[in-house]
Parts: sequence; C-alpha cells; structure tokens
Amino acid sequence: MIYEGSLLIKYLYLLKFCPISINSFLNCEYPIIALKDFDNEMQDAYENTGKIIVWLSHLINRQLQMDEKEIYALSEEWPKDDSFIFNRLRLFVWIYSQNIHEFDIGKNIENFSDDFFWSSVLEADLFKFISKKWDKIPEQDRIIVENKIIKYYPNNEDYDDDLFEKGRIYQVGRLLNQIHNSKIGLSESAKKYFLEIKSFKKWNDSFLNEEPFIPGVISIN
Repeated sequence: MIYEGSLLIKYLYLLKFCPISINSFLNCEYPIIALKDFDNEMQDAYENTGKIIVWLSHLINRQLQMDEKEIYALSEEWPKDDSFIFNRLRLFVWIYSQNIHEFDIGKNIENFSDDFFWSSVLEADLFKFISKKWDKIPEQDRIIVENKIIKYYPNNEDYDDDLFEKGRIYQVGRLLNQIHNSKIGLSESAKKYFLEIKSFKKWNDSFLNEEPFIPGVISIN
C-alpha cells in the first residue's frame, strides 16, 4: 500500500508537466506518451495509474461501509481539477454513499469539464450513478445535471458538423433515456427535449441497446 500511495503522489506531480489533454487520458486505458524528462520511477507511476484507481476504489468502498464521514472529509481535500483519478473517485463515492445529501452533487457535476463528462470512459459510471442515486438526490441537483446534459458542449471545429450533431444526439439521448427509466424520471422540460431528440432523423432507437464503453470502469455491482 505504501508503494501504491507513493505512485499516486508521483502521478499528481506528473500531471503538472504532462502536455497531453485530459480527453486523451480518459479514452485510453494505458495511453502512450513520451516522457523524455522523467526517470524510470516516474514512468512506472504513469503506467500504474489504472491500478491506482482500482486500488483506491476498493479501499474507499470498504471505508464507506465502516465510516462514511471520514471518506466525505477526505474527498473534500482531493484536487478539484483532476478528472482522471479524483473526479472519477468522487463519482464512485456518490454511487455507494448512504448519505448522498452530504455532497453538493449538482455543483460538483456542473463543474466537471466537458472533456471529462462527455468522455466515453465516464458513461458507464454515469449510468450506474443514475440507476442507483437519481431518485435520492435533491430536485435542484437533478435539474442542474439535466441542464448540463442538454447543453452538451461547443464543437470548437474539432469535428465535422454532421458528425458532431450525430454524436450529440447519441450521447444526450442515451443519458436522458437512463434518467427517463429511473423511478422519478425526467423533469417536464427535459422530457420534452428527450422527445425532441428522438424525433431527429439522426436518432436511432438502436442507440439505446448499446452497452457503455468500459475500458477500466471503477464502479462495482
């Protein structure tokens, strides 16, 4: 455990200098980058970040069953701008929390970067969060999350307009459908938007049958 903990510290140090985007991190289980300025020890820390996530989530799950207050206090100290490990771990904590009202879910998710929130890696975790906790979070938080989904993110000319629009319809529709299938379901405004999404020519009902991408998801059953 001491070894893994030291790797985590080195990972945090590594993030300060690595030029690769967070989106590239999130969409690869073990992304390959050139770390010319780092020694073998730093390279080892980088290559083991996937193992660190699994290790930490296991410990957090055990701690949640014993003393959730300690995990809540610890999570408040985690970096707010590190999506690869700490924001995924926050989502993991919320999924298995018995006191979900202790967390400012709406504000936290609203502050998730677009690269992180809309990464294919996170979809499985979001699906699990919605299925387990959507009915238990306050209405104002649900509205904030719905609005973030509906807002999507600007294209920034990274994709062809037609391809971008198809991706938007696919991702937004799948998340809204997951909420729609919860006990409480969608708000009236989000429900209208979901019906609008499903009326688009680019929509296909088969989108809902696809399993979320799971390269190294940390949620457990």
